Amino acid sequence: MSAYVFTHDGKRQRRLVDALHYGAVSVNGSLTHLPEAPLGGWKDSGIGTEGGIEILEPYTITKHVNLA
Repeated sequence: MSAYVFTHDGKRQRRLVDALHYGAVSVNGSLTHLPEAPLGGWKDSGIGTEGGIEILEPYTITKHVNLA
């Protein structure tokens, strides 16, 4: 789900973006998603994430290696 905010007040933009529980928020425009950006639902609005490098997370194991 997407949300749209239209205001030029920077403090209001930040407050609204932080308060909205949506997977994508557009400020002063209609574009909410770019192909290279992750997109996922919140709460019961979808399962997982699509797009962006974050989609690889379930298939990776993080390992720290220190070469001396």
